Amino acid sequence: MGTYPNKFSCAGHTAGGVGHPTDFTYPTTTMVNNITKPYILHHGTSDNIVNIIYDNNLAAIFTTNGVTHQYFTYTGYTHNTISQDSLMYSRTQTFFNQHICNLSTGLNNNLFEKLEVSICPNPASEYIKLNINQNQITQVQIFNSMGILFKEFSITQSTQLDISDLPKGLYFVRLKNYSQQTTKFIKQ
Repeated sequence: MGTYPNKFSCAGHTAGGVGHPTDFTYPTTTMVNNITKPYILHHGTSDNIVNIIYDNNLAAIFTTNGVTHQYFTYTGYTHNTISQDSLMYSRTQTFFNQHICNLSTGLNNNLFEKLEVSICPNPASEYIKLNINQNQITQVQIFNSMGILFKEFSITQSTQLDISDLPKGLYFVRLKNYSQQTTKFIKQ
C-alpha cells in the first residue's frame, strides 16, 4: 500500500509492520509514510515468526501521521492462528464496510435520489448482472475484501459484467455517483 497508495481505499493485515532500516523483508518508514488511507492491523502476542514490535511501530507511525487506523492484539495467538480467527475477520469486515462505503464525495448527498442496485447471480463465477434504478451513467468500482480496486467502469441501468478473471472471494461493488452506495457479491 505504501508503494501504490492510490490503488487502495483502505487496507489491513495480520502480522506485519515496519522493520529496521537494514531489514529489507519489511516496509521502511519512508514507504509507510505514503500510507494515508484507513488501515486495520491484527497481531498475535505469541507470534514467533513476525515480531509484534513491527506492528507496534507501524501503529505508532499511523498515530503520528494522523492515519485512521485500528490495531488489535490477540493474547496467545501465533502467526498461523491469527490469520484464521473469526473475530479478526469480523473486525476487518466491519472496518472495510465503514471505510470503503463511506468515502466522501464532497457533495451533499441529500440532493440526490438514492440509487438502488441489485446483483445476480450471487454468488457467481463467470458474470454478474448489475441492475440500477437510474437512467444516468453511473461510475462503478469493484474492490476485493482487502480494499484493493480491481475494476472501474461506467454503466447505465442494467449491465452484465465478466468476472471470470477475478480470484475467488468476497467483493464490494461501489457506485461512485450520488450516495456512494456499496453492495457485495461472492466470486466462486
